[in-house]
Amino acid sequence: ALDFNLHHHVDKAVLMPVDRKAVKADSGEQSIDRRNEWCLMWTAPTQAKRVTVEGIWSVLPLRAANRP
Repeated sequence: ALDFNLHHHVDKAVLMPVDRKAVKADSGEQSIDRRNEWCLMWTAPTQAKRVTVEGIWSVLPLRAANRP
């Protein structure tokens, strides 16, 4: 299990809209309200063995994401 977060930096603040602890699998969508560089970060909270992280990430324009 890994810890995962989605965050970005604004001045000296770190804003983290997604913060998951000890996950083996997860999925979701996140609407982003700020144009900025965003970080996807995985960490091993213990001395974990080697892991493989697989996923699909995409960025959609806000208007396209809000269409039914």
